[in-house]
Amino acid sequence: MPDSDDTVRIPRPGEIPPRRPAAPKRGRRLGLAVALAALVVVAAGAAGVVWFGGWAGSGAVSVPAPLAAVQQTDPGPPAALPSLTEAEILARAPGKTEAYRFAPQPEIIVIAFASFAEQAGMLNRVAALVEKAGFPRDRVMDMAELEKRIRAEGGNFESFYYGHDYPAAAVLRFFELLDKSGLPPTQGEAALRRMTAGWGWRAGTNAAVITLVQEDGTNTVDAGDRATILRHELSHGLYFTSPAYARYSRAFWKDTLSEGERIRFRLFLANDGYDTALDDLVVNETQAYLMHTANPKFFSAKAVGIDPARLDMLRGLFLTGMPPGWLRDCTTAPVRVPRRRQCRAVRRRRMDAVRRAPLAAA
Repeated sequence: MPDSDDTVRIPRPGEIPPRRPAAPKRGRRLGLAVALAALVVVAAGAAGVVWFGGWAGSGAVSVPAPLAAVQQTDPGPPAALPSLTEAEILARAPGKTEAYRFAPQPEIIVIAFASFAEQAGMLNRVAALVEKAGFPRDRVMDMAELEKRIRAEGGNFESFYYGHDYPAAAVLRFFELLDKSGLPPTQGEAALRRMTAGWGWRAGTNAAVITLVQEDGTNTVDAGDRATILRHELSHGLYFTSPAYARYSRAFWKDTLSEGERIRFRLFLANDGYDTALDDLVVNETQAYLMHTANPKFFSAKAVGIDPARLDMLRGLFLTGMPPGWLRDCTTAPVRVPRRRQCRAVRRRRMDAVRRAPLAAA
């Protein structure tokens, strides 16, 4: 599903209960009865299971109160985008919203927001449309309606998400539905439309946008949190723009994880508000959490309900067969892969190289 996205749904650090580091701040626990009910919902393909926590509403108004005084920054045309590495992106703190091309994978564009308010104004309605559990998939919500839904859950519009990630197709579909709705764009959405037009995004474009928020003094995001969020989001960017990596992640989900492990990951994601009826979203989030969210504050064996030794084994297996490239080069995993599995993976990669060699020579 090229339009199915998965935004960083990493809960705010202060909202993490002792049992489940990645759970909403309300601390809901999945008891046996609730877990069984969730399994039934997942099996039935329900579009929404559990809401994402951490919201604090400010009233149903046409423009949410936190955004009323925000002057949205336009990062500028694509020609002006610097090409930066992961370390260079993390090192920047310009005090204003900027956009960059990710140097190892130029199809990925990173928007680093000066504040959560700017990020919310640009992308919250995209998130609600594309992948948020319980929200409509066929229309863009009025801003007052979205604010009311958030307020009803006792949350905060600005912290709807910590970061976002979308393929070009999902963003373009948002603007198509926005035009059909007759609703006005927010200042941030208008800026995003100008940017995507400048980037040359159109039907069939192989590209993705991910986001990161700088430390703005209003939310607790330290340097370690930002590094975790960026790596998590970059892995989504690769999933969107590399067919080989997406195919590998889907095969790993289908052929390596057991049925019980797939159920546990679905419950983990449902408990954080992901729409687990979107299979490609589930696969994409699984690879990001399993391999590219190393901070135990956001993901752990206990959080997903898998034995730590088995989780290490899964990480080793994923890394063993992971397609070569920049993400593999910066990914580590415990070496607990059975030797025979390692040898088969090495032989498979060598045979693939032999098959490709005549094509490369031609």
